[in-house]
Amino acid sequence: MISRQWRGLARPDQAQNYIKHLRSETLPALRVIPGFVDAFILSRQLAAALSSWSSHNGTRSRPL
Repeated sequence: MISRQWRGLARPDQAQNYIKHLRSETLPALRVIPGFVDAFILSRQLAAALSSWSSHNGTRSRPL
């Protein structure tokens, strides 16, 4: 069996709409493809931080 993973990124206020889309559009389309077995929707809330540096060397100047 082959397992395939893909990611979708949605704003928190749109996450439920994305899941609805997967259930109403994507999953039904997959189910008619020969060889398709099953699909699972995994979701999580993710917090992230982004910092900008003028050079790669700057990121090493102060360890966390």
